Amino acid sequence: MPTIRRRVQHTTPVAHSAPRLPDEMLLYIFDYTALHIPDDEFADISSTTLCSFMKFHESISACVGVCKTWRRVALPMLYNTVVLRSPAQAQVLAATLSRTPDFGRLIKKLRVEGHFGERMFDILKAASNINDIFITLSVHYAAEDLDGLVKGLPLINPRRLIVHQTIPRKMNSFGKQLRDAITEICIPAWTNLSVVKVTENGFWTKLGESIAASSTIVTVCIYDEVGQLGSGGIDAGLPNYFTKITESKALREIRIEPPLFSTDLPEIIENNQCFVELMELDERLKCLIKLEAESSGEAPNYFVYPPQLAADSAAEDKIWDLVLQFHYSFASRLGRHALSPVLVCRQFGRLGLPHLYERVSLSSNNSADSFVSRLNLNPLLGQHVRHFSIFARGAIRYRECAHMLRSLTSFKCIPDGRTTSVAFSGTDLELLGRFTGPTVESLQVSAHPHHEAPNGHGPSPLLFNPFRALTSLHWDSLMRFQFRHYDVTFRDALPELVNLSLGRFDTSFLSALSRMSLPKLRSVNFYPEFRTQVSDTKLEGGGVEFLQRHGAKLQEVTAGPSQLKGIRESGNPFDPDTPSPILANCITALEVLTIVCTNYGPFALGYDTSRSYPALRRVIIKTSTNLLEKEVLALNRLVDQLITVREEHFPNLDSEIELSGYHWPSTQHDIVRSKIVLKTEALRLHGLHIVDTTGVRWRSRLQLQPELDLLPPPPPPPPPPPPPKPTLLESVPLPDPMRRFIQSIVVRLRS
Repeated sequence: MPTIRRRVQHTTPVAHSAPRLPDEMLLYIFDYTALHIPDDEFADISSTTLCSFMKFHESISACVGVCKTWRRVALPMLYNTVVLRSPAQAQVLAATLSRTPDFGRLIKKLRVEGHFGERMFDILKAASNINDIFITLSVHYAAEDLDGLVKGLPLINPRRLIVHQTIPRKMNSFGKQLRDAITEICIPAWTNLSVVKVTENGFWTKLGESIAASSTIVTVCIYDEVGQLGSGGIDAGLPNYFTKITESKALREIRIEPPLFSTDLPEIIENNQCFVELMELDERLKCLIKLEAESSGEAPNYFVYPPQLAADSAAEDKIWDLVLQFHYSFASRLGRHALSPVLVCRQFGRLGLPHLYERVSLSSNNSADSFVSRLNLNPLLGQHVRHFSIFARGAIRYRECAHMLRSLTSFKCIPDGRTTSVAFSGTDLELLGRFTGPTVESLQVSAHPHHEAPNGHGPSPLLFNPFRALTSLHWDSLMRFQFRHYDVTFRDALPELVNLSLGRFDTSFLSALSRMSLPKLRSVNFYPEFRTQVSDTKLEGGGVEFLQRHGAKLQEVTAGPSQLKGIRESGNPFDPDTPSPILANCITALEVLTIVCTNYGPFALGYDTSRSYPALRRVIIKTSTNLLEKEVLALNRLVDQLITVREEHFPNLDSEIELSGYHWPSTQHDIVRSKIVLKTEALRLHGLHIVDTTGVRWRSRLQLQPELDLLPPPPPPPPPPPPPKPTLLESVPLPDPMRRFIQSIVVRLRS
């Protein structure tokens, strides 16, 4: 038996606990976590505020359970600001406060984003130290939802009231009942109330009367999200609530958020100017609303040009070249101001001109004519152009300057939606390959009109031979190619092509690609509405011939639902038992399958039931939120199919299915109605997860529990009494006659 002949050096044990940190340092750390909710987020009453607290990270209460030190520091922060978004959260909080009333005294800010019934009375009764309360009127209340909130609000005495209301017209009668309770019961009873914040379109008359009658409210904040103040003009006057609140003797300030004139939109600026003119007519209102003081003159410029740059012209050019390069990297946002930097001085003109012409986009006849004129005056400008984009009807202008654009790395021909004889043709593509074929890496041809040569014959695929560096090709043109089935002169065309995107095309284009070797092709994107055709006899058949030639090397495929279904050779009806041409030929290397759904949901996959797809690891569904919610049954069929055949046919498929274009619902109302959320919850039992377009995996929300489960556990029953100890006579083994004799003597002695 082998033994250890040499003692192994004992290593230093690893500490299993973090070093003790001061409470002040832990507070700073927790300030950067979800435990800390900034006041501007808590008090946000914009139209999208009910979506702002939708989180997908770990529960913030996990910090409390790390250790006793973290619990001592994090517990007050956890309960300092409470945001209630669902009835389940209100249920758990009410049960927690009933078991531990001390936690209720830690609540300083309470944000109520819904209707939670009688539980709100228990919460408000326990939270006696609330300073700030947020109430929304933008949800549909029911009769049973108001009882707890209306009875509980008078039990607190906050300093700030925040009322969220976006569209008053959609408020039902029960919401109006809550609104009246705030003005008639709560505001008169709250003696500490000093600040009221409300939206401009949600300010109602009774609220103004309550503010005017209050002796404690000193600040009123009006949130004008869309700049409606003053929109009625001078003749309309000020809103009625301004007349009411200015009657208050205790009011000291009316604050408007965002501040007036804080936007560049002309309409809002005009409204603000009108409001200021109306405000100037009321002396009381003029004293309450304080406008930001205008800056006196321009701010002093403390910049001193470095003398080192002035002495070294090479370093100076290098630095300013980087600055101008960064500036022109946002060329699409510059618009008419693109020429401004190069007109500053000669140095900027010399350094900025190459960056100005690096990206050229011609979207109209005027821009195309102007660009060609400049090139004719100075042909050297063409050598700076790297990325060139032109609309299809402007192709005739490209022919005039093609010989001057020899350094292109990307070329785009954008469709303009018009059928014309001057669309991008095979002649233009031949010119592009002749002058820029060795350098262009990205090519996008989008010319929808069916263009043929004057003699009725289309161009030859030989025009692709010059594109030796092309890695990405987007083809969206009905250009027809002419070649013989035994022609091999273009076999080695496009040797560097990696990504191929197909929109509208003639079947001869795919037949031409089937004759090419395309050794580096890895990704193909099919137009969603294109349906592959089974054609084993005609070389112009298109889809199947292309997939049979290059399907084994494809790693990423994007297609529509109709292209992923098997079809009969005889006609249109789908045959689900027949594998689709895509999944029948892309077996060995396919890693990512993307299903694009434009007007209908994904259906069953037409995979080869006799084969396995060992490389497939990810399925992505491109759709929209509204479309997917309507076509949830189609998604269910696809997901159920993946669950059934996952182990046998897709052994390496990831546990996540991505819904590109879909966003998780962010309000409790939308979460309850979402069918995708219900399906996602069911998939978790099978080890599958759905992520939205941001890559976020759905995290289960807190669910309502039976009330008995949340009550404190009953005390354990008392332990049974211990059995009596045996007597000496019972513990000593004796014969029965002798035992009976001794027992008789004991009885006589006791008597």
